Amino acid sequence: MAVSRLAGPWVGLAWSSASVAALLVLGVAGTGLAYAVWFWLLGRASLLQLGTALFPVPVVGVVAGILTGDRPSPADLAGIAAVLAGMGVISLSPLASAVAKAAD
Repeated sequence: MAVSRLAGPWVGLAWSSASVAALLVLGVAGTGLAYAVWFWLLGRASLLQLGTALFPVPVVGVVAGILTGDRPSPADLAGIAAVLAGMGVISLSPLASAVAKAAD
């Protein structure tokens, strides 16, 4: 918040029950739970698999935008296609199957 204050003028911060609930959901569920699950999965899956699971994060963001009424740009759609193609290449590569076998 301090950096954003230095970067530009603040209109004001209106604390409400909805904004506090949103902060809690994002902080606890969105970050805290994801952090715990990530480290739990580190012992059960290869880094190749876990790294690949991070690729769809921007895709989910674009889809969430579409669901809330935003229209994706051609660059957004190209990015989604590139992410999905990259996930397919990694998942179908011989290296992925070799890593999966070594992990078992």
